[in-house]
Amino acid sequence: MALDGPQDESDDSPATARSREEMDAEDAAIDAGEQDEPEEETGLRRPTTRAAVQVTVGSLLAIAGGELLSAQRWYWAVLACWIVFLNTASTGEILVKGYRRVLGTLFGVVAGIVLAGLVGNHTWLAFGLVLLLIFAMFYTAPLSYTLMSFFVTAMLGLLYTLLHTYSMSVLLLRVEETALGAACGVVAAALVLPVRTDRRTDELLGTVLERLKDVTEGAVDQLSGGPAADLLDRARDLDQALGDLRAATQPLTHPVTPLRARRDTARYVVALLETCAYHARSLAATAELLPTHPSIAADPRLRGAVRRTVRNIEAIAAHVADRQAGTEVETGPSIASLLKPDAAGAPRYGRITGRVLRHLERLDEAVAGLAKPLGVSVATPRR
Repeated sequence: MALDGPQDESDDSPATARSREEMDAEDAAIDAGEQDEPEEETGLRRPTTRAAVQVTVGSLLAIAGGELLSAQRWYWAVLACWIVFLNTASTGEILVKGYRRVLGTLFGVVAGIVLAGLVGNHTWLAFGLVLLLIFAMFYTAPLSYTLMSFFVTAMLGLLYTLLHTYSMSVLLLRVEETALGAACGVVAAALVLPVRTDRRTDELLGTVLERLKDVTEGAVDQLSGGPAADLLDRARDLDQALGDLRAATQPLTHPVTPLRARRDTARYVVALLETCAYHARSLAATAELLPTHPSIAADPRLRGAVRRTVRNIEAIAAHVADRQAGTEVETGPSIASLLKPDAAGAPRYGRITGRVLRHLERLDEAVAGLAKPLGVSVATPRR
């Protein structure tokens, strides 16, 4: 076995034969994993390398500009430049985050000036407000980056009051350094190895469609009497992919964007995908009830009825990956009409069919509705 050549297995004991089979299965699994592993991008095409180069260039610009504004507070500009690159993957996302950072800092300076004037020399009151603002800063961080920046800057104004170093010029300098750092980050992202928002959203849209197909196929297969699958993890992956896409489309759906038609299209596509995800999750939740719920039974006819929906998801995903793919979305009779009675004359709607039919209908309609905003051709229904 160590020589990895032809072996004489005639004298193998049962334990040796079992070990040989286990090793062969392990080797086959490793080989399959190596074949399925996607090719990683290298060099400057790698996302981490590209981001490192962009941050380095932005930091150089922020250091130079920040030093001109203030020899003591130049690091504020560098910090703002670093922050706009966190959890962002496209130039549009960096632009939106930089805008929110500056806006929150500007209003925070105003709030800090007002609070510092109201508190005066009341040290304990200022200390209590600092703790309250720290709580608000971390509480609002997952909700709004603008609010978090607002509370951070307002807290700094009170902190300077506690340290007896408060100065209106210092707070105004913070706005200037923050705006400079955000601008340096945006310039570096736009000019040095830029990643267009369209490219980023297309990649995430393809991922969402792939996850949607996995959840739909797995749920319908289980509802049709197939083996149980881990639908909960698939549904989580779908929600995560949809959340990433929603965050990536923020530059396109921002209220101040001048591209109104593009904004409406992005919102419409995300809304349709959320509808698809809702009905796919509902199918998965119903499928999870099959082993234990006495009033639910599988219906094998569902597997054939959902094929059109799965083909449409694959066609849209292929079009997103390659605009010249020439794929088409099929339309036709309703899902209910595809559930024909079986040879034994069973009724068209079984116990499980009535529960999931409305989710399959809405899912099929929402998937077909994605064709128009994404520019996918719609095939004429056959008579």
